[in-house]
Amino acid sequence: MSREAVCLFFSGVIASTMWGCTAEPFSREQPATGSREKATVENQAPPQQAPRERARFDLTAALSEFAPDWMAKDCGAEMSPGIRDVLGKKNVLVTHPLSDTMPCILGQRVDVPPDKKTTLRLVVGHHPEGDWLLRVTAYRELLRQVIGKEAAPDGWTSIDVDLSEYAGQIVTIQLINASNGGPNAAAYWAKIAIE
Repeated sequence: MSREAVCLFFSGVIASTMWGCTAEPFSREQPATGSREKATVENQAPPQQAPRERARFDLTAALSEFAPDWMAKDCGAEMSPGIRDVLGKKNVLVTHPLSDTMPCILGQRVDVPPDKKTTLRLVVGHHPEGDWLLRVTAYRELLRQVIGKEAAPDGWTSIDVDLSEYAGQIVTIQLINASNGGPNAAAYWAKIAIE
């Protein structure tokens, strides 16, 4: 099949990407000689750039002080991560996503005791001019909540997640600080405890 036939048949983004065709609507009319080459150059989209990855931040020292059994990965260096005093609370762990598409993840393997109610207790906050998406997972998503002015008008909110369904099992709990699409996506963790 000739290149022109492929272009006419597909006449879309796939053909324009794979075969160098224009992304014009399907038409049986042939352009005048020379105009196809001109249209191809004019209609080509600029090359897509990969999302910019920001600088990573090692939270090992901060976690050993704040939550010794937890580990972190893919945490970004924006907004001064680590332990500091924030919004009237002392010794707050601050994390930030590595990018808009790659969240910062805190994780811990937990041996959930049998025949007991076990709860993950969090006190989390947000920057006064920002918000972030909190996800809690353990084999599946247990919680998804935007932490911002609506959920935490004074900057802080308490969240309990029941882990009793995992009684007698060892599970990996993940606390995910994801971007909600805006600026100031730092997560403020005043408490992370399994009780």
